[in-house]
Amino acid sequence: MRFAKLVFGPLVLLLFAVFLVFYVFFSATVVAGPSMLETLRPGDRLLVTKSYDSPSRGDIVVATIAGEHGDPDVVIKRVVAIPGDTVEIRKDVAFVNGKEEPNPGLQWIPGEGEDVPPQILRDDEVFLMGDNRPLSWDSRFVGAVPLEDVQGKATFIFAPIQRMGPVHR
Repeated sequence: MRFAKLVFGPLVLLLFAVFLVFYVFFSATVVAGPSMLETLRPGDRLLVTKSYDSPSRGDIVVATIAGEHGDPDVVIKRVVAIPGDTVEIRKDVAFVNGKEEPNPGLQWIPGEGEDVPPQILRDDEVFLMGDNRPLSWDSRFVGAVPLEDVQGKATFIFAPIQRMGPVHR
């Protein structure tokens, strides 16, 4: 009986903590395509915050945007520009407030690609792009994304085990 109390109490606390992490503060999602390579790979399982109200450039977020056929599509993309920024895309390179974005993890050779004329983001929207620009359906095609359509920030890769760790900006 004493052994059962010693084991049962911590087990209940552990289950409660897991419940809080996975159902109250975070949700889990799986990376489905190659648009965020090499930062995120297809099959990576992520913890995503359930709230996101203060975007920062470089954050990786989960959002709902219009898909290629008009249906809603849940995507994982990088925040390139935040409310109040002026963003322009030249050959898939983002210029935010007149400066080229820092792009240490991007997986394409600039020189070909989409152009988007300069636009100033409203107080309630962000501009999202994938790191693998040739294979990314993002704000270049659907426009700025309302903050209310951003579900949360990707914070941690929990599977596969060899990739476990924080999501790096």
